[in-house]
Amino acid sequence: MAVFVDLKEAEDPRTRRYVDDVAIPYCEEAGIRFIRVEVDALGDMLANPAHPKPPFRTKGGGFSVRQCTNHWKIRPFRRALRSLMRECGARIGRTSVSVALGISYDEIERMTQPDVSYYAHVFPLIERRMTRFDCARLLVENGLPVPPKSACWFCPYTRAERLDEITRLYPDVARALDDLRERVNSARARKGLPELAIGQGSAGSPCGGYCMA
Repeated sequence: MAVFVDLKEAEDPRTRRYVDDVAIPYCEEAGIRFIRVEVDALGDMLANPAHPKPPFRTKGGGFSVRQCTNHWKIRPFRRALRSLMRECGARIGRTSVSVALGISYDEIERMTQPDVSYYAHVFPLIERRMTRFDCARLLVENGLPVPPKSACWFCPYTRAERLDEITRLYPDVARALDDLRERVNSARARKGLPELAIGQGSAGSPCGGYCMA
């Protein structure tokens, strides 16, 4: 089974298109069950705009506490996994499921194990010593396009160049970004909270990929 936690309007539109046009058809042909778990990350953020879950920086300050990974990726994945286990007759607490993560050999520092006992991570790319370049080459050799970097378009860890490219290609994302910035900072101003730097991107590349992207 392949499980994709889809953050809907928060996802990079190119990621969703790749999933629809490449990943799902590939799974169907290969006999892999594709499971899409939808999470309205943007709606969740706008429901409580004064306290957004992503670790946005205050103006002139550092990153805040990251809550988005746990709320929008890990918890929905675990709910889906438990549902699948019950569907298959596996008893939670007495059965351990192997969950393969696509972490490449050049990201070996990202190897971790979950804090629950009913599943364990395995790392097939690291076992095969496959780097990101190796993965891209394998896709091309098999006639598949190389996917773009997967992350929320408003992620504060994203590179500024990537954000500029997305907003240029997708005017609706640019409008959503302006709306998000306005609604979050207006709500924070009413509570006397400092303004957040939303949509500025990072000059470097601090993203460690720990949001399972």
